Amino acid sequence: MPYLKQYFKFILFLVITVLLSTVFVLTRHSPVLNRKIAKIETKIARWYGVEAKTITIKGSLNVAGGHIQPLHSASRWSAMANAEGKFLLPEVTWYPGFIHSLQVSAPSYQSLEIEIALPSWLPSNSTFDVGELKLTPESSQTKSITKVMNSFPYDETNHAFYQQLFEKITAGKTEDEDKIEAVKQYVNGQRVHKKRTSFTIYSHSLREVLEQKAAYTCGDLSIAMATLTYAGGYPTRWIDMLDTNSCPTSPTTHVIVEVFYSGKWHLYDPTYGFTYHNKNGEIVSYKELRNNLELVSQPLELNDDIWIPKWLSQVYSSGVHCFYYFQTTNEQNMNN
Repeated sequence: MPYLKQYFKFILFLVITVLLSTVFVLTRHSPVLNRKIAKIETKIARWYGVEAKTITIKGSLNVAGGHIQPLHSASRWSAMANAEGKFLLPEVTWYPGFIHSLQVSAPSYQSLEIEIALPSWLPSNSTFDVGELKLTPESSQTKSITKVMNSFPYDETNHAFYQQLFEKITAGKTEDEDKIEAVKQYVNGQRVHKKRTSFTIYSHSLREVLEQKAAYTCGDLSIAMATLTYAGGYPTRWIDMLDTNSCPTSPTTHVIVEVFYSGKWHLYDPTYGFTYHNKNGEIVSYKELRNNLELVSQPLELNDDIWIPKWLSQVYSSGVHCFYYFQTTNEQNMNN
């Protein structure tokens, strides 16, 4: 009788897993739903007696700056390959035989969706090496793949306010770079140097960040800047980055903004008032920093009485990130 009970329990586990996998196929490009499904599967595995854990997937890609996104994971993190094509993808759910789907993409290359079967045993050092992943150049017959997008609700209620403030800040400026620099400096001026734990964008409007000097965290400041540049008509995204060398229980993260103009993305850090420039004096993107880490391996600088933290270069160099876009953002330039 106990064996029969165990048998039915196993059959039920398989049925539920198949059903959830079917739902996943239908919702595979919705990061929020994917993470919820992954968490449900983890609970089912625990019920069946298998304790899920987190591991790091590592590997290499034949394209520098290529993007690796897990489609079926409780983690929000993605990875960008460095100049040598190497990447790390942390906080990936593991239990015996679990299959992860990864979306691999790069501009001018055909995107791939591949399945990675995790081993039945927990890998040593909790790291699983998937080896080399290969992308092929796009052709006229290339079949497009829907890119996974993490969205954040745009504050449409205060759109007129954001638009008018953008115009006020950028008055008299004609060049895109000058306009966005002015917005960055304005938002940086709203930063308080002492944390106010009661203030958060989840309990207050972003308008309050811009109307009063109340923001402390990089997330509040970056979303505030992104809101202004988006209201000003610029395709905008913000990037949450992770230092993979930091303590797992209290990881070091940092949020920055990228604004699209002149045919490319440009990186801005409204928290510390930073931009990074290449040898031609041009503002670089997150991808360019990832491919040229010398741009971030600079000594500490004093900026408006704020010491730039030592870990700042480490969050850029890890390549671990999460892109966020406003829900109503035009997607035509977002995959570069």
